[in-house]
Amino acid sequence: MAATLSSYLGHFKLANTWNLWASVWRQFEFLSQYFAFDAWHWKLIGKYQTPKACRRVRDQYRYFRWRFPDDVLFFQVGRFMECYDIGSPEWPLWLGLKRMGRNRRGARYSFPVSHTARHLRTVLKRGIGVTLIHEHERYGHGIKSRAPVWRYSPAEPV
Repeated sequence: MAATLSSYLGHFKLANTWNLWASVWRQFEFLSQYFAFDAWHWKLIGKYQTPKACRRVRDQYRYFRWRFPDDVLFFQVGRFMECYDIGSPEWPLWLGLKRMGRNRRGARYSFPVSHTARHLRTVLKRGIGVTLIHEHERYGHGIKSRAPVWRYSPAEPV
């Protein structure tokens, strides 16, 4: 999707097509969930890409918390989904999670990845969206990169 949109944007940039681009953006409102548009540089910015400056797991989490402020983040770290700042303080109680003790990453709550589907249904029933952030390959300095793989809204069936 990013490649297609960038291609369109490259063509639109060559002519006076601001209104055409604006109409595409209005017609497909869901695009703003995944991309931001830098009008000054005529450039798409993916909301799903972790900046290289995020060199710690907690920094990656904060970045996605900023990108998806209204969602509960299920953030994968190894075989667990972790949470560093909870946003809405009720959802850990709905899932029966207990606050973790001090740890070097600063995670507050955690549950096994195998419980994700059950916890996802519970949060969605309460009317809150969920974004799943999964691990991918390692960067050169040893930390794994992460990216959103699914975003659920309460209206979608699970």
